[in-house]
Amino acid sequence: MVTINIGRKEAVFFGVIILIFAVAGLAIAIGSDNWQVHGHDAGELNISGGHVTCRTTGTVNAFDKASGVNCGEGYLAGVTSYHVDSYEDRRYSYKCCFPEGTNPDTMTTCTYGTTGTSCTPSGW
Repeated sequence: MVTINIGRKEAVFFGVIILIFAVAGLAIAIGSDNWQVHGHDAGELNISGGHVTCRTTGTVNAFDKASGVNCGEGYLAGVTSYHVDSYEDRRYSYKCCFPEGTNPDTMTTCTYGTTGTSCTPSGW
């Protein structure tokens, strides 16, 4: 059997360290809607020394309607949304980034409703 004797000072020190890690973990888990924190900004990625162009959509869906984005030649770099309690639903915005040599005009957003699907160029 192993016995460990810890004094009051050491116990307080370890308690503070655990608290700091817990707060940091919650801050990371909760996050924010800042693209630079939870997504890629235009300067963050350096693909083979080239420039990256990022574009964001506006809010693409109505309440109780589905939506989506196709980044075309780029990649999905972020999603943000907001919730309205009276609708019990979310509205979404998307962010696509395009490395140098790809075409940002290939980005489209789609909304899905009772009358069918509508896809349009977006991001500008």
